[in-house]
Amino acid sequence: MTRLPRLRHLLQRDGRRRRARTATAVTLATASLAATVTAGTASAAEPSQMLVGMFDGTGHTAADTRAVSGTTPATALLFSNFSDRSINDVPSALSRAWNDGSVPVLTLEFDTDGNPNAGARGGGGGAQRDSAAVDTAIAHGRMDARIDRVARSVSRFVAGDDGRPGTADDRKVYIRPGHEMNGDWYRWSATSRQSPADYVDAYRHIHGRFDAAGLTSRNAVQYIWSPMACGNQGLCSSGGNPADYYPGGDVVDWVGVDAYNWGNTRSRSTWESPETILRRSLDQVADIAPGKPLSIPETGTPSDAGGDKNQWFNDLYGFTSYYRHGSDGRGVKMMNYFNVAKNEGSRWIDWTAVRSSDDHRFPAFASMMRRGNVVGGDTARHVSTAAFRGR
Repeated sequence: MTRLPRLRHLLQRDGRRRRARTATAVTLATASLAATVTAGTASAAEPSQMLVGMFDGTGHTAADTRAVSGTTPATALLFSNFSDRSINDVPSALSRAWNDGSVPVLTLEFDTDGNPNAGARGGGGGAQRDSAAVDTAIAHGRMDARIDRVARSVSRFVAGDDGRPGTADDRKVYIRPGHEMNGDWYRWSATSRQSPADYVDAYRHIHGRFDAAGLTSRNAVQYIWSPMACGNQGLCSSGGNPADYYPGGDVVDWVGVDAYNWGNTRSRSTWESPETILRRSLDQVADIAPGKPLSIPETGTPSDAGGDKNQWFNDLYGFTSYYRHGSDGRGVKMMNYFNVAKNEGSRWIDWTAVRSSDDHRFPAFASMMRRGNVVGGDTARHVSTAAFRGR
């Protein structure tokens, strides 16, 4: 998916709906959610303990989610590229997420908004496919000055207010370099000038630069590798075998998939359940990376797109809580909802679950956030080290 290019949230508040749902609606949603779980997940005895967070990209806040559901998001999904403007936003974005009670998930997009070796930004057209070579630029050290600026900002954030790592006020952060690399819509995917092996070299190079900045404690920094799911086909394979993009277990702490139900918003898309868009791809990344905790860094479903969005949230809870990988029983340990309304090329799509502090359109989402196995955030303690590491 094409992303908002900067970390700074766009203050785009469209009309806030008044409280239109009653306590009865919330009760019914909770009952429906419980029925869904009971009916469809008998093979798993206990739900997976799961961090649940948000990407609030158009002015919505963690406080809004807390007001609607009673739960603070455990994680806050952020996006940055290596442009000066985006790099300068990193410190405040990290601190804002932490102060809200959430652990930031910092996604690093491999471009500078003006890199002549990167090709056209976004989109799957010929310019991107033919000219992008940002992976090799990173791997060969030509973007080190920019990468190091981000690494220093992250290092200062992790050290906490006292500026000393390894003390009681240390903070936590997830780093997610070059997401959805297995598609054809980003500059870091395979092109005529770069291969999956070049992506691996770029990812490992960034990891090495962050290590050199002192970010070596796995209790403070965890790395996520997350390709894109293409519905029931499994992982997308626009640029070769998705497994060829895996950077290696020594530089990856979590694996996961980004997965979206597009409903009828595209000419050839239809409404799909969470299980349809997630199961096969989760199985694949679990096979690629044995023993790594599983995540869903991004997921979303549109409003007014040919299906029941409230029921979709019921099904999302049921599937993610009780999914188990066949060979080793791993479950989903983290999920972030893509809480934004934005232009997706051909049309405006409202992915939001929470638009404001009095938005009660989707009681099933609020019920999901309150479930006993859902781990939320906390401004005093945040998440435990064990939960942070997917244990």
